[in-house]
Amino acid sequence: MKIAIIGAGQMARIIAENAKKKCVETHCFAWEDGAVAKSSVDVFHPVSIFELGEITRICSECAIDGVIATTELTVAIASRVAANLGLPGIPAEIGENITHKNWVRDKVKGAEEMLQPDYHYLPDESYIKDTAVKQYPVIVKPVGEGGKRGITVVSAEADLLPALQIAFEEDKAGQGVLIEAFLSGGKEYSVESLSFCGKHQIIQVTEKISSGPPHCVELGHSQPAALTDDLRRKVAAAVSEVLERVCYTNGPSHCEVKIIDGDVYLIELNARPGGDHISYPLTELSTGYDFIGEIINAAVGIQPAERGDKPFIKYAGVRFVSTQTEYLKELFDSCDQQPWLYEKHVESEELREIEHNDCYHTNYLIYCSDHIPDAIIKGEN
Repeated sequence: MKIAIIGAGQMARIIAENAKKKCVETHCFAWEDGAVAKSSVDVFHPVSIFELGEITRICSECAIDGVIATTELTVAIASRVAANLGLPGIPAEIGENITHKNWVRDKVKGAEEMLQPDYHYLPDESYIKDTAVKQYPVIVKPVGEGGKRGITVVSAEADLLPALQIAFEEDKAGQGVLIEAFLSGGKEYSVESLSFCGKHQIIQVTEKISSGPPHCVELGHSQPAALTDDLRRKVAAAVSEVLERVCYTNGPSHCEVKIIDGDVYLIELNARPGGDHISYPLTELSTGYDFIGEIINAAVGIQPAERGDKPFIKYAGVRFVSTQTEYLKELFDSCDQQPWLYEKHVESEELREIEHNDCYHTNYLIYCSDHIPDAIIKGEN
């Protein structure tokens, strides 16, 4: 069995290392410069992710069985390559639009389970001069970027133009910018799903720790999310409804939502595994479900195992140790012998501010235990 991995970042590395456990041969396509996954894959092809024809040709010659996207930038190309070769995947026209947050919001209009904030789309910077916001606060974000890049919460008209300029500067995909009503209150969550032949199963719900306005960067994640059974079912129904409305057929998805007074609101949908350690290792640690392995199965046309309604296996989480979470520094420095410590990463002795989600270049600790470590609970309370 052979898979093509589009992109060579950290998620590509994770997929390649998990593929080895399944004796699946991995072929990675990316520029050689900065290719984190190069040493982890079986075959590295130094081809730009945007060279559709060349990637398709090589995959055909190598008899590739499945294609996997690793970032927003690789979703469209992965879906097109899979379609060209008749392999499992989301339809190419869906792959080319699903990273466009405005397109997703338009598709989800009128949904029964998943609510949305009011929003306004600016295709390019020429629209700035005609933009008027009736009510603040709003959140400004690039349409095609992930990782909280270019996001700003704006509370007054004087701050709108600088926020729009930041968002357009980060709009590397050239897809424009959204202005959305800011959803005050409630909590943020993300939902890991796996689809196969148009059927969706919810694998795990993650509770997010956010810095809040103005940039809403993520400071940590906890699994399982502290939700009642009824609310968990409501989240699952809402996310499944979104996937149906965008015609999502095959592969992993990462949906970010906010729950306010029992209502579920869509933040964004990503056609890839969740980053920041969410998909791996947290989901496997907390559920016992081989999420990455089953993503590989779905990519090559093998029915993924059912997650089912099994109780969670462990509490698992990650905390990023930064200037915003300075209360964790003492614990971070002294936790090496703690039985709950799964992984500790020291990036810098000096704490840094998290400006956008970049989990591999930030100090962090990952825990896994029968309970949330008391020291973490104490610090966050």
